[in-house]
Amino acid sequence: MDHHKVLGLERNASKTEIREAFKKLALQYHPDKHSNSSQTVIDEFTDKFREICEAYEFLITDKAIFDSSGSRNEDDSGETSVRREPKYRASGTFGDGVWNYEGDVDPKSIKNFFYGVAFAGVLIVGSVVLKVAKRVLV
Repeated sequence: MDHHKVLGLERNASKTEIREAFKKLALQYHPDKHSNSSQTVIDEFTDKFREICEAYEFLITDKAIFDSSGSRNEDDSGETSVRREPKYRASGTFGDGVWNYEGDVDPKSIKNFFYGVAFAGVLIVGSVVLKVAKRVLV
């Protein structure tokens, strides 16, 4: 589905233009506005209204994601999707296996988190050992 075409917009439409086109078409095709019509007409307007809502939701979301450093891709079906490049990439070996990481969290901060947890564990266990030793020696 060409979301811009559904709303009658150019590809470079702004968010304001998208909102205005949606409001206009939503009022025109809202099923409640045609409640006195035949069931066939109501079903047609309901389907068109859903299509308009889907196009609006996609374009508003797509623009928001695209504006924050994404790239637009069209797959084989002609659908437009957004793929953001991950901020960090890392890979390595572990035993006989290979691991890859792609994400927005720095792998060094993950490693530092686990070191911090391990250090806290050592402190807690150490304090427990000291308390037990104190009781045994006293």
